Amino acid sequence: MTQAALSLSLARIISQGLVAETAADNPIAAVDNMLALQAQLPSSIPWAINLRVKQPSIGAINEAFESAGLVRSWPMRGTIHVTSAKDHHWLRQVLRHRYRAWMRSLEEEGLTRARIEEAAQIAYSCITSAGPQSREELCAAWEQEGIRTGTRPQREAALRAGEKGTFLDRRNLFLALHIEGFLVGGPRRGNSFLFCDARTLPVAEGVAQGEADHEAALAELARRYAWGHGPVSVEDFSRWTSLTKRESRAALERAVRLRSDRPIVLGESGYQRADLDSLLSRCGDAARALFSCPSFDEVHVGYADRTSLATQEAERAICPAKNGMFRPIVIKDGRVIAVQDPRKGYAFLDSMRDEYDQSLLEEAEEIGEYLSGK
Repeated sequence: MTQAALSLSLARIISQGLVAETAADNPIAAVDNMLALQAQLPSSIPWAINLRVKQPSIGAINEAFESAGLVRSWPMRGTIHVTSAKDHHWLRQVLRHRYRAWMRSLEEEGLTRARIEEAAQIAYSCITSAGPQSREELCAAWEQEGIRTGTRPQREAALRAGEKGTFLDRRNLFLALHIEGFLVGGPRRGNSFLFCDARTLPVAEGVAQGEADHEAALAELARRYAWGHGPVSVEDFSRWTSLTKRESRAALERAVRLRSDRPIVLGESGYQRADLDSLLSRCGDAARALFSCPSFDEVHVGYADRTSLATQEAERAICPAKNGMFRPIVIKDGRVIAVQDPRKGYAFLDSMRDEYDQSLLEEAEEIGEYLSGK
């Protein structure tokens, strides 16, 4: 690893709140610092949040979701994330145009605006009468009202069998209900999240594409991403948001000019929080510590270019099937040194076996269990 790559990796670890000086006071502040945390795997969410708070607490995380301080949704690129309640609607709306072609394609499958609104009204009735609902409860309620849902293979099988009526792709329906601002993931129940009425969350006006504040909202989006992930490039921001590179470059350039108590600058390695160089001087050693990170953690997946953190060997171990399913990782000295196999447990990368003691893997496993509440 070159010195430049090491500095970049350590700086990102610091920005992400993984060291004491930048860690948050509570779960909502931890997510707010990042703007959004990828949340595909429900069991990884508490782990990812606890990594970024000064005093890890599963109870505090549960309370944040119970009170709707934190919510789970699909604000961008069709990938589920956790955001703070105050960021849900504006983030959804400022990026909604990136879903436009996908939403049009759904109409061809019968998932029209009218059908989405019908499903939303049924969901609201269930939530009003019985509180937050599980996926299974909502699907049963829709079925009772004549809206059939299932997996894509089930839908395709029904169509081949000539079944009458509209059979909707269940994932697409839930995704559309989130994108359109009807539902949001809320309280945790075991390893899943119940669905709540998103109309109760803080509203955002004028930030969608074509509206008066859209450009300013894109700049704020860029500032928030660079603050919690930096140093970042235009390519990193474009991938994270699904914005075009042209939109991303313009937004980052405007973000640098924003007046804020959390300003960003364009440094040697990319866009970053203005105080990051001084933080790196003070916290560089702390950032070289051992970090046990869950699947899909932002410190790895939050960038287009991850080479400063993970070698090609590491990437193959993290996602061996190349199917988008990422495994938990162990970071030491600013680089991935080990990966967790779901059947075999933690193992060093071949190139790291002689460099570190086996006790580090035992420590990493203990940290992961503690932070995830196991």
